[in-house]
Amino acid sequence: MSFDFPTETIKEGRVKVVVPKLAAYKKKPSDYAPSKAPVFYNPTMELNRDLAVLALQTHQKLLGREVSVCEPLTGCGLRGARFAVEVEGVRRVFLNDIKPEAARLAGFNAELNNVEDRVEVANEDANLFLSRNAAPRKRFDYVDVDPFGPPVPYLDSAIR
Repeated sequence: MSFDFPTETIKEGRVKVVVPKLAAYKKKPSDYAPSKAPVFYNPTMELNRDLAVLALQTHQKLLGREVSVCEPLTGCGLRGARFAVEVEGVRRVFLNDIKPEAARLAGFNAELNNVEDRVEVANEDANLFLSRNAAPRKRFDYVDVDPFGPPVPYLDSAIR
């Protein structure tokens, strides 16, 4: 699959994903390349994603059953792919991004890691996506809100 922007394939944890080639967006030393790419990917947050995988696995074990996971601001889908591949007991991963190219890339990365049968990708506003899934028996067991910027605009929808 091809994309309308430069990409590269990286390995993180137990997944391999296609991400924007950030070097193409860094024109001067002060540029923060992840914010300039058409799809968000921040390589410096690998440790954060490692800890999220551990937190989700612990949560799943405490619940003692399969869980559904949501990442409403998925960007390239790296975190969601890692959840689907690395965490035992994940029944379903729901990814969402308002940018069509991000949703497309996240879906591609799910296929690349052979988890497309457990990963569902949507393309809509994060608060709308979370609100549509807030009804009893539709709620997610784990919501990972990791925006570019403060999470406050999404917290109300995430904890309903």
